[in-house]
Amino acid sequence: MKDAHQDPARDCARHRPGMTDAPDESGLPTSRPSALRRAARVAVAFVVGLVSGLAVLLGYLAFQASVEEKYVHAWGELMGVPVLLVLLAPAVLVVASFRLRGGRFWRGLGLLVTSLAAGTLLGAVGGATLTPHPSGPWAGGMMGAAGAILLAFLVLGARSLTSSRGATVILLATLTAACRPAAEPAPHEARVVPLPDSSAVESVVFLVGDPGMARMETSPVLQRMRQDVETWSERLGPEGEVRMVVMGDILYPDGLNPRTAGQWRHDSLRVSSQIRVVGGPAAETADARGLFLPGNHDWGREEDWAGARRLVRLQKFLRSWEGEGAGRVELHPVPGTGGPSVVDLGEELRLVLLDTAWWLLGREHGEEEEFLSGIREALETAGDRRVVVVAHHPLETGGPHGLGVDLGSFLGIRLLLKRAGILLQGLDSRPYSELKSRLLEIFTEVRRPDVFAGGHEHSLQIFSSESAGGRRGMVAGSASKVSGVSMAPGMLFGRSEPGYGTIMALEDGSLHIRLEATPVEFLSCQDAVAESCIERGIESFRTVWSETLGWGEGS
Repeated sequence: MKDAHQDPARDCARHRPGMTDAPDESGLPTSRPSALRRAARVAVAFVVGLVSGLAVLLGYLAFQASVEEKYVHAWGELMGVPVLLVLLAPAVLVVASFRLRGGRFWRGLGLLVTSLAAGTLLGAVGGATLTPHPSGPWAGGMMGAAGAILLAFLVLGARSLTSSRGATVILLATLTAACRPAAEPAPHEARVVPLPDSSAVESVVFLVGDPGMARMETSPVLQRMRQDVETWSERLGPEGEVRMVVMGDILYPDGLNPRTAGQWRHDSLRVSSQIRVVGGPAAETADARGLFLPGNHDWGREEDWAGARRLVRLQKFLRSWEGEGAGRVELHPVPGTGGPSVVDLGEELRLVLLDTAWWLLGREHGEEEEFLSGIREALETAGDRRVVVVAHHPLETGGPHGLGVDLGSFLGIRLLLKRAGILLQGLDSRPYSELKSRLLEIFTEVRRPDVFAGGHEHSLQIFSSESAGGRRGMVAGSASKVSGVSMAPGMLFGRSEPGYGTIMALEDGSLHIRLEATPVEFLSCQDAVAESCIERGIESFRTVWSETLGWGEGS
């Protein structure tokens, strides 16, 4: 009999690179992966499992948004149980990588990833067929992927889930599809025209969005606005009209808490800081006023009356305030309604104030038409006045709530959530996009407003009439936060800096609009150096955009 050690085939198998000898249950030697190959198997199993878990979660969220009309309001809602479910799939696959032999492992994983790709494709086609909404293919693809993965798990079982070499290519393609290409930079060159002579100005409106983290003692933005309010109150006197409009997200993260809550002290300091912008002596003499509009955070991101109660609490606070600015601040529209609230300033300007967060969080079925007809009437009855519509949510944006830059996103997941309409506060969600389309329909028919101004995005942006529904779209939501901005259709200007907007109604019927900004380092000052920091921050403010809109003119 030939000795085993003289068998060339057995000797070759025994010394194959990356393999080690180990006896099986019969006591005979077998080939097992080396530590390096085992580590590679575990890594691939974890990545495929993580993608699979995320796909199932996204499919579930897409189903809720598309079928049950339940949306994600913030990233925090994905923490807890959803994260544990996402991690379950990689845990199962890692265990399988230890228990299963090579061929069986890779074949199973290949089937799983192939099912993911096929389910995504079929779901996208089905979504595009069933709904004309832009989110249809994205939501359908996510639901299809989730269904295919669950089916693969059921068919294969935990013992046979792994990937082939070709599946690696599919996996990389899937990850690449989730990521977005580099964003085109926003046009950020300053455009400045001369400031009108004060004798030609009838009214001045200061527009500031998302100041919910700012305190007067540490905020150059609020301090600079207070100075400007004082300056224009002195120039126009009692005969003029000076207004500050806070365009939502008055308080982060969840609106005004009850007096019994531990956050009350911080909440009250922040609201009072905003009131004090119109609290100076010249502002009091000129009867300058502050108009506060709710944002989604002021609703506490809660739906129906749970959120509206926070607005009632905020209204009571404003009305009972006894410090600087007392009696000259008010919440608009009526808490828990969408409005509109109409404010006429002099003979030349009408403000139409909306609570767009109500459309997303508080409306009851059938209330939409009354809201929209009220807006139409406010625009049609303005006469010769110029019209500025002010809300929290903009109609176009190059920021994270639109299709702009996604700071802090992971593998493009935020982009996928927006594309599928899962993020309620994103422009692609069905309620938000429906609001936009209904408003633009009215604006096109009535050929107003002249400006649509909003916050929501923590940046400064200007849009042309083609995309904004009026002659100009303005975004000024960087009073206490700053986020990225990239190019979007119709954008004339975009910059990620703290600041605010100003609109002046001139006696000849023209509108002069401005954006004032300071460097990001002056978004907020530390208490220890607040005085010197605020002084430098105020001095660093400059006009980054200004133009005068005459009748029938685009610039």
